[in-house]
This record gives sequence, C-alpha cells and structure tokens, in this order.
Amino acid sequence: MSDTVGSLNRRARLSAPLVACFVLLLAAGARAQEPTQPTVTTAPAEPDFMTRYDFHLNAAGLITSLPATDQRFSWDTHFGGSLDLVDFVAGRAGVLLDYEAVLGSEFRPFDPNQGNYTLEGFVSARLDANTEVAAIFHHVSRHLSDRPKSFAVAYNEIGGRFMRRVTFDGTTIDVDLEGGRAVQHSYVDYTWLGEGHLLIRHPLTEHVGLFAHGQGQAFAVNEALDREVLTAVEQGDKAKLIAIPHNLLQEGTSEIKNWIPLAAVMKATGLMPSRIDYVPCYRSEAGTGNAMAFTYWQ
Repeated sequence: MSDTVGSLNRRARLSAPLVACFVLLLAAGARAQEPTQPTVTTAPAEPDFMTRYDFHLNAAGLITSLPATDQRFSWDTHFGGSLDLVDFVAGRAGVLLDYEAVLGSEFRPFDPNQGNYTLEGFVSARLDANTEVAAIFHHVSRHLSDRPKSFAVAYNEIGGRFMRRVTFDGTTIDVDLEGGRAVQHSYVDYTWLGEGHLLIRHPLTEHVGLFAHGQGQAFAVNEALDREVLTAVEQGDKAKLIAIPHNLLQEGTSEIKNWIPLAAVMKATGLMPSRIDYVPCYRSEAGTGNAMAFTYWQ
C-alpha cells in the first residue's frame, strides 16, 4: 500500500461587504478541489488485482472575516479513497471516490447541509519508474442535505493526467498535471478544466514526517470581451449585453452574469455608472491571469 498522507487543515474564507464600488474578477474561475493528489505507484513484478488502496479523512474549519459568522458554513470535510482494481505492470486501472460534506451550526454544532460526490475512473500507462500518464473520466455532483432539490448540479469530464515523482536525500516531490473537457454540465459553466498539484514529503522517523501540498489553476484573460461589457454597462446598452453569446460566458468570464442584473437594477434606480479603472493582470505569454474592473454608481 502506498504512503499517502492525510491531514487536518484549516482554511480561511475571506469576504468583504460591497460598499461604494463593485469589484469584478473577470477571469477568475472555480473548480471543486481534488480530495487527494494522485501520485506515481511502483509496478508489481507481474499483473495483479487490488494492488493499492488509499483512504482519506480530512476536515477543514471555515473562517469568515464578517462580524456575523454565516452559520451555514463552519466545516468542510472529505471522506473517501482510491483503489487500483488491476495493475498490468505497464499501467493500472482504478477508481477514486470522495464524499464531501459541508457542515454548519444552525441547529447543532455539526449540522450537514451540503453533500458533494466525486466519482472517477482512470487507466494509466507507465512511461518509466517515476512517470505515468492516465486517461480519466471524472464526475462531480452537488446536493443539498437539509432541503429538497429538484435540479442537478453536476458535470462529467473526460481528460488526461500526467504524474511525475522526483526523489533526493529522502525527500519525494510528486507533480500532478491534469486537464479535460466537460462533456456534460448542469448548472455550472465549466467547458474546459485544468489544474496542477505539487506534493512534497520528507520523513523524520519511521512513523512521523513533514509534508506540504499546493494546488493551482490558470485562466485566460479575454480583454476584448471585458471592455465590450464595461462599455455596454456604461452606455446602458441592453441589446448588446443580451446579444453576448452564452458560450463566451464560461468559467472565469461567467462572472459577467453578475454585472448584467446589477446594471439593470442601477439603471432602474436612475444611478449612472462611472469606471474607476480596468486592469488586465496578465501572468504569462499565454495570456493567463485575472482582469479586474472597478466601477461605482451615483
């Protein structure tokens, strides 16, 4: 059995009230976090069944900066595991399962109100002892635990994964890069998804070790679309906003959907928009980054 590491982590959730201006991350995006990072495994001497199983149980406390804490969101927990059904030496096939429960404290100290399921099947090929590539089918569905829900919030992704391990002086570094296309999605705007993971582990004794884990995502800035939307908002051009193709309002640019109803409400109240600034924050030659717009109405 491989030596995956579980942990009790604390997460900070920061939010601030809207006061005088509306700030938009035009190119930010979100995706449910992987419960565990997939890593390279050692090949058996001959084909075998049920060669690896790993389980995880994680809990993260959610902290808000608001004076009145939202009692719906106190804890984020994960329980699940991954299993290699068959290892054929040149590669392996398996599944990953995870149940995420979001707990609040409205009625009792630990009050589940959301349940999210992750199901994944994968088939990998070993390029060498420290490198694997895999094809994945990834499903995520999100549910309310304390009230009825008649519609599905879910997506199915077909994609690929690259895993690499580097070891030196007893320290192991695992890299996981993955991406794919959402072939079906309901009530989410995902079309293409991609992310990277980095896991560093160093043993102190036979039973105690140190580890660090990081995860990141990159999204492209659509500066032309951003400026077109800002101009339409300033001019009160309802027709132009309605005419924006839906396929352009995906992932990060889906935040534009927040601007359209805001502009309508402000126009109905007779308030006029004034742009403070628009900053496309590019981070790479590929055009990835975040774009931020600052506007107020008076």
